Amino acid sequence: MRKRLLTIGLATLMAISITACGGNSKKDESKSTTTTAKKLTTEEKIKKLKGQPVDKTIKKLKQYGYKGEYSADGVDFTDFIDDFKDDYLTGKMEIDKDSKTVKIELVLASNKKAKSDEKNLESKLEKGASWTAVKHYGEDKYGKDFKLHYLKGKITESMDDKNTWFLKAECTLNGEKKTCEAKVSGSTDNPTVKSFDIY
Repeated sequence: MRKRLLTIGLATLMAISITACGGNSKKDESKSTTTTAKKLTTEEKIKKLKGQPVDKTIKKLKQYGYKGEYSADGVDFTDFIDDFKDDYLTGKMEIDKDSKTVKIELVLASNKKAKSDEKNLESKLEKGASWTAVKHYGEDKYGKDFKLHYLKGKITESMDDKNTWFLKAECTLNGEKKTCEAKVSGSTDNPTVKSFDIY
């Protein structure tokens, strides 16, 4: 009986000592994880500045203790960024933790808006539906003598205004190679050809 009590007592003592040793290890791990998480948080905050106005990026980088290096199309804007901060948005970034420097590629704010407007137009009037409308319009006007080569002979496909696509492609009319220009508005379900020229 004594042996049994002694064995149970030793087993309990070992279990307690193992738990106690493991507890300190977990505290050390959580401390190092917390430290790492704080560093990642700053970097993540910096990464979230992409697409923001440069003025905001400049302020936030100073707040985080980082320095920005700004360039657009290979030209260094760092020394005179204050003169152009209203014209640009924050683009691609490279973060150097050691030197606390962020290299930022600038994006013209007007280009960003144009892309957004084009995306909005595409959502209500798909380009494919617009090309098909131009093809049918030409066939209705000229019959079988008209062929629009908008897949292989596409020249331009751009937004004319917030409701209209400007389309330009090679075409064939009566066996002659020509160019077709058209403007299309409306919706994907009901595209309308506003203008149509062949030359």
